[in-house]
Amino acid sequence: MIVQTQSWQEVTRFYRDIAGKNSFFRPMMALAEHIAASKYSSGLYPWTSMNTLCVSQIPEADSDKEVLRISLDPRDGVLVYDFQETGSTLPKYQHWIRRCSPDEGFSRFERFVQLKKWFVDGPLS
Repeated sequence: MIVQTQSWQEVTRFYRDIAGKNSFFRPMMALAEHIAASKYSSGLYPWTSMNTLCVSQIPEADSDKEVLRISLDPRDGVLVYDFQETGSTLPKYQHWIRRCSPDEGFSRFERFVQLKKWFVDGPLS
């Protein structure tokens, strides 16, 4: 399913708004703001799905393809990074979930982007 990506400005505004209403979402706001202020904002494409930050390598994102989903676990407040290559659950497709403290949020994001080679020394075409 093709989704409409948003600008990083729209995404950070969204997280500022919900963090203003509920402090639980401050880590998501901080992460979105950190990514928006980084070099990655020029070559990665975000959108929100409920309270989840979704990031794609392409502007015409397909929610059934390579999408990184980042959310907060309501039980313990850790960031959850969920990535699946496709919507398929066949074993040949990579699917991983990583959890980290909000302090490690941006470094976990950077590691993912570097491992997947989504952004080397500039956006990939």
